[in-house]
Amino acid sequence: MGNWLGRRLSFWKQALWRPVVWVTSGVFGILWILEFFRDEFFSPAIQERFRLLNLVAHWQWRTWLLAFLGVLLVSLLEGSYRVIESSKARVVEKMDGLRNETATAAVAIADLQARLDAKAPKILVDLEETREYEGAPVPVTGFRLQNVGEIPAVNAQIEEIRNGNCLARFDIATQVLNGSPVTRIATIEFGGFVYPAFKRDLNQLFKAGRPTDVKIQTKQFPLRITYGSLERGRLFETVYELTYVYNTGELRLKFVRYGPVP
Repeated sequence: MGNWLGRRLSFWKQALWRPVVWVTSGVFGILWILEFFRDEFFSPAIQERFRLLNLVAHWQWRTWLLAFLGVLLVSLLEGSYRVIESSKARVVEKMDGLRNETATAAVAIADLQARLDAKAPKILVDLEETREYEGAPVPVTGFRLQNVGEIPAVNAQIEEIRNGNCLARFDIATQVLNGSPVTRIATIEFGGFVYPAFKRDLNQLFKAGRPTDVKIQTKQFPLRITYGSLERGRLFETVYELTYVYNTGELRLKFVRYGPVP
């Protein structure tokens, strides 16, 4: 109850005190100046004629009360308007300050994030190819993972690659150090059965289920590798696009993106 009344008294004081003081001070100031000139520069007859009580209208007390209440109402409205505008100005100033602080914090966070990302692991991928004899086709047996980041990558996992009912799985690389490539050979399954003969020929996965339309010369497959870091609790990813060319049996690798997993 006290807090409720205190807030209102504080508002009324801010709303009424300055307008009442200004109006009262202004009226008395003007009256004092007029009385000074009247008493110092005019004759007693004129002084008597322009006495304050002689100039004040002889109204009934109800009229005086209504006039006082009208002045009080105008003062309250004007004071309330000034208080509201002053509060709005303070709120806008605080909001501008918060925006500036937020922008500064965002820049600092972005700078810190950039520094942390610079020290994050980063795995790039190459095709692991093996030629059995001179002149023979060069089948892709798997992928070679190369960490070019400043810190080790842990639990690097090449996600499964699917082509119809064919599937290629890869073992997890528990640690990939900078400058120490790690190769992962695919285990290929057809309809849920493992075909050991295709273990060292990933091309078999991509050419399976070739479309009947001869105009279709290529097919794309996503290649995604996820991995973590010993120093940071975040998960990262490197994404490539694999393109298989049916006529030549060539497998092409195209980098797409790298960064923290959203």
